[in-house]
Amino acid sequence: MKSVQTSFDFNGLKFPSQQATLTKQEKKLYDLIPTGKENAVQGAYLAETLNIDKRTVIDRVNKVRLKSIGIGSTTTDGYYRFKDQQEYLEFIGRLRTEYFKRGKVLQAMENISIDSFMQNDIKKPNRIIKIDSTKKDRKQR
Repeated sequence: MKSVQTSFDFNGLKFPSQQATLTKQEKKLYDLIPTGKENAVQGAYLAETLNIDKRTVIDRVNKVRLKSIGIGSTTTDGYYRFKDQQEYLEFIGRLRTEYFKRGKVLQAMENISIDSFMQNDIKKPNRIIKIDSTKKDRKQR
């Protein structure tokens, strides 16, 4: 495993100063991600280049992020390394908003009563289709 220096100081905003240890696969992924949102690369490009699927790209990016290494992303532009404090803060703002929205959905889902499943269940009559092998037509009962 290779070490990547993750200490950054953007006008007083300090990223963790520890050394993060990346696996060989994480390092390959990280090396393909450019600096600056304007240079972002799509997950599909990373997946094709690394010969992995898109879900694996997402999982690996998240593993790298959990090691406090700054990788930003957008739903349209793809992945990028933070070039400055502004990019970092914009990403954190978007991430915080998404976290808040998902939290509200989670709370709403946790408030569903088990009884509501029975009330919302639409009962459909069972239909049996009989096939007459001699006439090869279908009759419903």
